[in-house]
Amino acid sequence: MTMIKAKAMIIPCPQLKAKSRRGFTLAETVIALGMATVSMTAVFGILPVGLNSNQDSTEQTLASNVLTAIATDMRSTPNPTPKGSAQTSHFFKIRVPSTTSTEADRQTFYLTEDGQCTEDAASARYQLNVWIQPGPETNPAMVARALISWPATTSYKNSMGSVESLISLDRM
Repeated sequence: MTMIKAKAMIIPCPQLKAKSRRGFTLAETVIALGMATVSMTAVFGILPVGLNSNQDSTEQTLASNVLTAIATDMRSTPNPTPKGSAQTSHFFKIRVPSTTSTEADRQTFYLTEDGQCTEDAASARYQLNVWIQPGPETNPAMVARALISWPATTSYKNSMGSVESLISLDRM
């Protein structure tokens, strides 16, 4: 009798393979967390600077808009009768002295965020200071210096910010 020897066939089984190592080591994880911490610290460090810059630009934009309204109000005030006499602007009630006046006149007003005049400095957002300098006798033009500063409760000399403009007024 002859024997047939069968060769044993080995079939690879995926479940029996040695598992390959995938994932992060503890050292890699610590390095990644350290880099993320440094990055986030830098971002959080400049965040207040960006917020303050945004607030300042918002204040300057609002104050510039109010200043434009003041210049428009003063320029749209009709020439007085008789010519050269004192008058008051319509909206902001700014006194424009007569052309014969020789002294600069400083007036202080308190304004809300939308440019409305208010008597209460505590509820105001801005302080408006207006200096009106009469021109020489031969020229009836006047120059008004308008300065808006904030917060309203502090002097314009110690304010957090301000916007200023020169306004030319022809009183002929």
